[in-house]
Amino acid sequence: MNTKGLAVLLLGTLLLSCSSPEDSPADPAVDAGVDTQYTFLLRKQGRFSSMEFDANAIQIKPGSDGITQLPLESPEITYRDGSSFSFLRALPDCSAEIRYLGPSGSVVSLDGIFGDDPNCERQLLSLTHSENKVFIGYSLPGTEIKEVVYYINAFSLDKDAPPLGEIALENEPLQLAWSGNRLYVLTYDIETGKYALEAYGSSGNPEGKQDLGTGVLKILKNPAGQLLISYQTSHLLVDAASMEVIGRVLYEEGKDPGFGNSGSNFFDPSGVLYYAMPTNFSNTSFAHIAGIYDFSKYTAYLYYFENFLSGELIAQYGIGDTRSVAFDQHNGLLLIGYEKAGTEGEGGLLRVKPVPEPKFIDQIDLEGVPMHLIVH
Repeated sequence: MNTKGLAVLLLGTLLLSCSSPEDSPADPAVDAGVDTQYTFLLRKQGRFSSMEFDANAIQIKPGSDGITQLPLESPEITYRDGSSFSFLRALPDCSAEIRYLGPSGSVVSLDGIFGDDPNCERQLLSLTHSENKVFIGYSLPGTEIKEVVYYINAFSLDKDAPPLGEIALENEPLQLAWSGNRLYVLTYDIETGKYALEAYGSSGNPEGKQDLGTGVLKILKNPAGQLLISYQTSHLLVDAASMEVIGRVLYEEGKDPGFGNSGSNFFDPSGVLYYAMPTNFSNTSFAHIAGIYDFSKYTAYLYYFENFLSGELIAQYGIGDTRSVAFDQHNGLLLIGYEKAGTEGEGGLLRVKPVPEPKFIDQIDLEGVPMHLIVH
């Protein structure tokens, strides 16, 4: 890969201590901040539903009804781009279904796709979407013994339109991303163990490739449309238009920010990343905690529950594993969605004022596990 002129930078990590909640959050002397709305996508009993909330800087309360086209069956693969989502699920008849949730809250349903797999040999691998298309990466057995072939299919979000075409690939499409009217594919060569980033135009024609070596964990698209390539000990920044590596960050030993291993990621408008960070139970009894990575400062902020909640409050709120993290940029509050300890399908939300003056604000119970948090 082209690394000419790149700086090598080190990661700093900050461990936080926060104060107790205010005794009187409704004190008129406290600035109430900005009125806004949240939408939470909740998982319970194998289904996704939604809840709406009205909030400001000092309180949160139930809002209007949730998204009317939900609930839906829990998907096998989910892709998020800002406030839009696509969900993919295989069906018992070996076809598949897509649900696309737009920023306005509308849902488009595409049912019965891939109806030509009588032997149930198709393996769904990856998913992404644009404003009017959904792309699915998958594998099928080839004609030779042990041969596997890989494809990407595009489907219009106009339910009456036919499939938009197919791209044949040499290697496994592990992840997909859409940026700047291009489809980007993280591919994996099972023979060499190496990864590559491949670009395709809107008509499916190849438009570039960047070799990434070994050990890639995932790719992420930031709000500027650039692509972040995560490794265990570093990450790269790739310019989507040129496919050139324009930045490289190396982490100090033992200070991996962990977003490459996170299943939940949220970018605020400035490009700061919020995620559920795996802890390996280091310095905490929780498998995941809220993490923030500020790419402009090369710094991770890690919110250990034990640092800002007493043992009594952790038990009272039923704090379990962190499932989702977001940021209310209107009021400057960190949102931490968690699954309640010892339950199936119950969850809660914490709101915390982040650095430089960290403070616990409030907590609410939720009728499901908050898998995704949307701030309007």
